[in-house]
Amino acid sequence: MSEVRILSPRPFSTPCETELVSAPVVRIKAQRERSILAGHPWLFTGAIQPSEERPTNGDLVRLVSAGGAPLGWGHWSTSGSISVRLLTRNESQPNDDWLTHQIATADRRRRYLGLGPETPTTGYRIVFGESDGLPGLVIDRYGEACVIQLTTAGMERWRDAIVAAVQQLPLVTAIVERSDNPSRRAEHLPNRCEVVVGSVNDAVPFQEDGEPASAAVLSGQKTGYYLDQRDLRATLRRISSGRRGLDLFSNSGSLSQASLTGGAAHMTLVDSSRPALEKAETDLTKRWSDRVELVEGDVFQWLGESHETYDLVLLDPPALVKNRRHLSEGAKAYHWLFRAVLRLLSPNGILAVSSCSQAFSRSLFRQTLSRAAVQAGGTARTIVELGQPVDHPVAPGFPESEYLTTALVELS
Repeated sequence: MSEVRILSPRPFSTPCETELVSAPVVRIKAQRERSILAGHPWLFTGAIQPSEERPTNGDLVRLVSAGGAPLGWGHWSTSGSISVRLLTRNESQPNDDWLTHQIATADRRRRYLGLGPETPTTGYRIVFGESDGLPGLVIDRYGEACVIQLTTAGMERWRDAIVAAVQQLPLVTAIVERSDNPSRRAEHLPNRCEVVVGSVNDAVPFQEDGEPASAAVLSGQKTGYYLDQRDLRATLRRISSGRRGLDLFSNSGSLSQASLTGGAAHMTLVDSSRPALEKAETDLTKRWSDRVELVEGDVFQWLGESHETYDLVLLDPPALVKNRRHLSEGAKAYHWLFRAVLRLLSPNGILAVSSCSQAFSRSLFRQTLSRAAVQAGGTARTIVELGQPVDHPVAPGFPESEYLTTALVELS
């Protein structure tokens, strides 16, 4: 019989930890640390014991249990119901070196997955907030340019250190900050959109699965491109040949570009944003001038007036359910859209439909799609269901990190 050795567990550490220094202490009520221990990175106001020590917005705070046992470190927020966003469960205090290590580690994980400079995909997400242990931070790469987005007061305090850490990543020649989303208003932070390092044009070139693309890093939605729909674009390049397609809420047309690259006979793009359609015109008509139609208008109104049918319909609306308070109203909007677009499908047509509303669960998405199909006179048959790509990982213990659902269906 072979010898069995039992190894004593060793606490996780990084080469960047420092000795504990003075910082506000946040004590959690008895039994309320369970979610933290189970992997959830948020601590809500109701779980915290009252204290005379009052951290300020963005402070780095030390978490302890009701009995004083150390639980980790996080950023304090005075806005909303989330008081602490956890950074680490280690006893050592995070510092600039720790932050640099975390960002470099997140980038290295993406390289394991075949993403990065000198690969066929040079546009990808390096840091996805809580999923990478850095709540309030997004970092996207487009070729040799990186875009950072800071959404919390805690990350705002680390801005200079974040920029310095990104500069240390391989083949980064420019850094843009796109901290201009609604989350900053909730944190009492001003919007910021600027080139921080180097110089860039608004349209930054990169590659996705070997195909050329560009990101409007200063004017586009999100950080300039919908990186989270990479898997859908790859699928569209495989199934679009010969199809006459419709792209609703098209934005700058990345899904249409994938369909045209895959051989779509024609694409009609509908969006209310003139700048987005102007970018689509620049990107698409130079290659497929006779196969593209651009329509500026409200999608809901356009659907109410359209009676044409299409072999391929793409529906990727903005988040219609902002939070659980708006679930009922938003679900009705999704149902209306699903039913309206299913009626535009030709026989053997394919609908690619997405929801980026985290509160609109995958099961509710399926139920709504199925009910809309029946009302449209058929049954939805799923070809494939997609989620987030590998650079937008769903964190164990943090269901809020799962937000994207896409289904490709036929109506039979």
